[in-house]
Order: sequence, then C-alpha cells, then structure tokens
Amino acid sequence: MALEDILETIRREADEEATRIISAAQARASGLLEQARTESAASEEELAHAADDRIRQMQERITSLAHFDAARERRATREEIFRALLDEVARRLANLRSDERYAAILELLLDEALEILPEPASIRAAAADTGIIGRLASERGLDIAIDAMADSWCGVELVGAGRIVRNDLATRLENANAELRRLAGERFPALRGSSR
Repeated sequence: MALEDILETIRREADEEATRIISAAQARASGLLEQARTESAASEEELAHAADDRIRQMQERITSLAHFDAARERRATREEIFRALLDEVARRLANLRSDERYAAILELLLDEALEILPEPASIRAAAADTGIIGRLASERGLDIAIDAMADSWCGVELVGAGRIVRNDLATRLENANAELRRLAGERFPALRGSSR
C-alpha cells in the first residue's frame, strides 16, 4: 500500500533526523548540567569556608535552573522533531498525486466514505481528482455531481442527508496528531526522561 511505504520512508528519515537533533539536544543539556555542576562546585568550596545557608540555597537554585533548562530544551527538541516529521508527511502527501498507486488510494478512501454515507447527493474532491472520482462513482452506480474542492491532498468529501463525510489523508493526519505524538515519544525515549 502506498501510504505504508511512504510512512516507512518517513519513519526512516525521521529516525535519522531525530538522532541528529537528539544528539545536539543532549550535548546542549550536558553543557547546561556541566555548567551547573561547575557553578555548584564553586559554591561548595564557598560552603566549606563559610557554611552560609544563602550559598547553599544559591547552589540548589543553580542546579534546579540547569535541570529546568535541560527539560525545556528536551521539550523544544521533541517538538522540533515532531514538527519536522509532520512537515515531511505533509510534503509527501502533497506530492502523492504523482504516485502510480494514487488512483487506488483514492478508490479506498471513496469506498470507506461510501460505507458511512452510501447515497450521497454530491461528491467533492480536489479539482485534479474529479475525473478519477467521477469514474469511480460511475463504476459504483452513482450518477451524481462531482464538485471541485480547493483544500484536499488525497480524498473525498461526500455530502447528503444533512451530513458531510470527509475522508482524506490530511484530515487523517490531523486526527492522528495525539497518537503520533505518543508514538514519537516512544520512538525517542531520550527526549522523555529526566535530565538529573
């Protein structure tokens, strides 16, 4: 299936990009922690000479701020990886029309939508896809209008019975956002853990 091949390629490229980003983030986090340890060590020496509670509080604060900065850096890196992954998926979906399996993917999306709304009054699809969708609708015995829809990567929108059923890859990607974030967290555990 074209989508599985695309997703596998995206996963492989995302792994490579994520490894690079994770390494950079870990280096930045290590630098922050090393700086905090250095500052902390300096504070410890002062503690040995002065046993001042304020110095001890300052040391704890510096260490705490370093951990906070490292956690913030991990969150930013995790978001950067996720955004890069989504951007790559969107780019590939936008170029999917040139794939030889594109008509088969459209057919699957149309059939799924027809299971939900079997007798639509009209079908909307991207202007470039109206010919394919018209042929597929005709093959299914549907003699209805096929209207051009401005915003679609690959898919259809069925209208009828007071309902609109949209089945396209862009909507699926949007709906999968939370699950994709969870999977990205599982795939890149170095970005989840504590920096302590």
